[in-house]
Amino acid sequence: MRRARLLNVRQSAMLLIGMAVLAMAVVGGWGVGNATTPLAVDGQIAVQPMVNEQGQIEMIKVGFRPTGGRGSVGSTHDRPAGFFYASQLIGRAGTWLQSGHVQIRTWTGFAVEGRILVRPEIDEDKQLTRIEFGFRPSWGINVPQSLRGPDDIFPTRRFITRELAQRSTGSWLRSSRMVIVVPLGCQGAIGALGCEFVAVSAGANHSCAVHTSGSVTCWGSNEFGQTASPVGSFTSVSAGGTHTCGRRTSGYLQCWGGNEDGQTDAPVEIFRTVSAGAGHSCGVRDTGAVKCWGSNTYGQIDAPGGDFATVSAGGGHSCGVRESGEVQCWGSDLAGQLRNPPGRFRLVSAGWLHTCGLLETGEVRCWGANAAGESGPPEGRFRTVSAGAVFTCGVREIGGSVCWGWDDQGQGNVPWTQFDYISAGGSHACGASSYGFSFDRSIEIKCWGSDDAGQATVPGSESSRRP
Repeated sequence: MRRARLLNVRQSAMLLIGMAVLAMAVVGGWGVGNATTPLAVDGQIAVQPMVNEQGQIEMIKVGFRPTGGRGSVGSTHDRPAGFFYASQLIGRAGTWLQSGHVQIRTWTGFAVEGRILVRPEIDEDKQLTRIEFGFRPSWGINVPQSLRGPDDIFPTRRFITRELAQRSTGSWLRSSRMVIVVPLGCQGAIGALGCEFVAVSAGANHSCAVHTSGSVTCWGSNEFGQTASPVGSFTSVSAGGTHTCGRRTSGYLQCWGGNEDGQTDAPVEIFRTVSAGAGHSCGVRDTGAVKCWGSNTYGQIDAPGGDFATVSAGGGHSCGVRESGEVQCWGSDLAGQLRNPPGRFRLVSAGWLHTCGLLETGEVRCWGANAAGESGPPEGRFRTVSAGAVFTCGVREIGGSVCWGWDDQGQGNVPWTQFDYISAGGSHACGASSYGFSFDRSIEIKCWGSDDAGQATVPGSESSRRP
């Protein structure tokens, strides 16, 4: 009876993912260390303001100036892409205006097409006071619109003020240096330049990873399109039940796959993080507030107010860590998965019917369902923890990894590898371990456990090349 009951739990739990992996940024916007890669566009936005006798901006020209040397064509000429009159800028104050198409080529021939963006600000007298600039790449020009997500916006760190425009005397001004890494389709070139892994996330029956170029590769079940990753540049990815969500380099989110409950209908806002659950998704906005969308059968998307550092979407519940270190959960409490113990936490991970968190002391605490021991962590201090369907995994502070709970598919048999973190999914898990020098962000990925849909067979690995 007990085994039958556990099997029913497991079958239901196959809709779950493990905790969303908070990945490091792949493209840092400006001044990134890998500016010399042949896959990077390197340069500056150029602006030429025209000022009238009263000192007011009448018009601005915009262009792109590639930086000489590796990473660009080495051109030294500003490339006009368009111009904007003061009336246009004032009439659209506070919004992004865009230029005509600009094509920028790297020194090896890779090209990025896009538009230069302008966002003006005005004073009480409706005079231009400050103008921000950015670049919006048009990834995959020949890709059908249905496969393209929201455009990435790369803002610059510098802006033009009215005073600076007056001092320019009609000269070209240049923004801070910007580097855009060209996203590649890495499915057939895993490990090649730009296609090294930097982050991984395990879902119910699929897994996804981010590459150094910013592109995403997913493997495993694609019954609902959850592994059909879109073209574009991402900083992190989270694999859910039958869907996947990623955070683009612009900060906007894009989700794909099953959408029967609206779990892929991400809000058009800037987010810091995103986590895909069984049938819903959650993210931490740039303001620190949590926003969830999708299935709300148990109130799992009714996030409380206030600021959060992280959030994790689980089966029918969600949990977040506030800036103070306090954990707060909402949604289904069928097995007590909302009843977190006191203490200050570094992170929290919502599973199917249980939740685990990492205290600031390094100890792991779990609560909720414990039918297979998934809420009974071993003693000791840990660096990370991830709650899967009916099992949990963690990386110890002294080295070594361990999983506890249900092990019917070998999801508890952690490979003998020093992992930086583990992402626990439905009945499989994936671990990431760094390699190379300290400035190399690449990781090696190993997955184990259930592989009935290929979710544990990492592309480019030896197992994926077996006949």
